[in-house]
Amino acid sequence: MNIKKTILSVCTSAFLAIGAFGAVPAAAATKITTDSTHTITKNGVEGKTLAQLKEYAEDAFEAKHYKVDDSDFELTSGTFDSNQKTKSGQTYILVCYEDDFSCESGYTSDAEKLRYKYVVDDEEIITKSTISENGVSGKTLSEIKELAADAFNDYGYDLTYSDFDLKSGTLTSDNKTKSGETYILKCTDPDVDDGYELDEDIDYITYKYIVDDNNYYYDGADPSCGNLSGWTSIINKIASSVSGSTVLVKMNGATSIPSTVFSAFMGKNITVTFDFISYAWTVNGTSITSANTLNLSADFTSADISSTTVGTVAPGRVYRQFKLNHSGSFGFTGRFTMMIDSKYSGKYANLYYYNPSTGRLEFQSSGLISSSGYATMTIFHASNYVVVIDNSPLGTTLSVGAPASDSTQQIIK
Repeated sequence: MNIKKTILSVCTSAFLAIGAFGAVPAAAATKITTDSTHTITKNGVEGKTLAQLKEYAEDAFEAKHYKVDDSDFELTSGTFDSNQKTKSGQTYILVCYEDDFSCESGYTSDAEKLRYKYVVDDEEIITKSTISENGVSGKTLSEIKELAADAFNDYGYDLTYSDFDLKSGTLTSDNKTKSGETYILKCTDPDVDDGYELDEDIDYITYKYIVDDNNYYYDGADPSCGNLSGWTSIINKIASSVSGSTVLVKMNGATSIPSTVFSAFMGKNITVTFDFISYAWTVNGTSITSANTLNLSADFTSADISSTTVGTVAPGRVYRQFKLNHSGSFGFTGRFTMMIDSKYSGKYANLYYYNPSTGRLEFQSSGLISSSGYATMTIFHASNYVVVIDNSPLGTTLSVGAPASDSTQQIIK
């Protein structure tokens, strides 16, 4: 990226000032949320005792900042085998009742009971039932139905546009979306992919497409490309670029990118980099499957993933959380470049995606940290992420750079 050294210095100092690496910062007076029934669902295995399930329940809710004990949980559903151990095909439900649950300092809860579901099956349980996305005017009903299907399919559903019905929102006279409307689509009988199972509490799923062109298109700042300024000029520049071209767009404080920008190079071998100074997105038109208006800003102060969960992939290592402010799929496969720190040059940034359906971190990709402190990783959809710094790639997707045979050593112990 074309970023001056002075800006790099400021960005690095800013990251260090907010405690970019290390333990998750404490939140202030935060209400604990799981779902409307205060339930945590986990996939399980055969051969576990009731005592072990209670310990799992305790650990799961402690990771959500509750203060509970395994003895507080009672089994309300599920049959054990003759050896009093879990068996295939069973869902074990443990419940903890309290008038006023104790929580860690800085956290509160309005729950009257906590439920822990331990599902013994080869299938992964889907718990996602509502998705909201910012939208634009001028889309047909079929197009937003396609967006709804794509968004839910990222979570293990198997849906097409025809599975959704419009329940709320007024279209224009030519049957297209318009500014100021929220379009609510509902699917009452969702199918799921092989290897997935729908949570028993989900009877239907809901997709919200929120159209507010004024607030979503314009962020109070105009992007630039060379001596051009504003999206209209930039779109014309991209559309007129020849195959193999690379176009650099400086965001200048803007965060939202109109769908018409992606339409301008969809299917073409044109690469566009959107430069946010401390991070950047690079997209090749051949990877774009749908052109959507997107908020591609990132929040590097996020601490939404619990330290317990982070510890499963980064015990004692330097790590960093961040959250993408878009929700769901992008409509393309993007390369995300972010500032780490030049002192980690030659090491690897390992990217983990937080899967909200399982509550687990899943390895995505790794990138070599350059001499200037940047690393580039592949991102497929918006979510919460953790970047773990190590001497080697920690997953199976290796990057070009330092030898993968290097022994993995902790940077901070």
